[in-house]
Amino acid sequence: MANPYEMFAPKKKAKISSEPVTLDYGEFKIMVKYGGTESRVFLNAMKASLRKYARRNQLAERGQLSDEAVEALEEAKRKDMAEVYAEHVIVGWEGVTDAKKKPLPYSRENVVKLLLDLDPLFADIIDQAGEAANFAKEEAKDAEKN
Repeated sequence: MANPYEMFAPKKKAKISSEPVTLDYGEFKIMVKYGGTESRVFLNAMKASLRKYARRNQLAERGQLSDEAVEALEEAKRKDMAEVYAEHVIVGWEGVTDAKKKPLPYSRENVVKLLLDLDPLFADIIDQAGEAANFAKEEAKDAEKN
């Protein structure tokens, strides 16, 4: 039986590429840069964006905010998070359409709208962009193959 370190610890820490990868969803593709714990730029942007909610988070945790206020807080944090992803993670797309199947041009505003409209897509992008193995430099990938 394997322990957590055997299962999840990287064998050799791979260098993270600064090049974007393409998330292929079939009829559309989204290009993303690394947005995980080893990206100082991403982490600093996320911290700066969410710092303003510290006091309200404390109030919510203590049960001192109404349900409506907690819901508004969560929605505001989600919007800010989408803006950080639009600014620092998602760098392009191909074949993306709106709900009426009209082409949706890549722009910061359209990225934010898409992420806020489609929570499961946003969750998948967060997961894929945060996975360091998706951004391992080619020489590290070649070494693993041998």
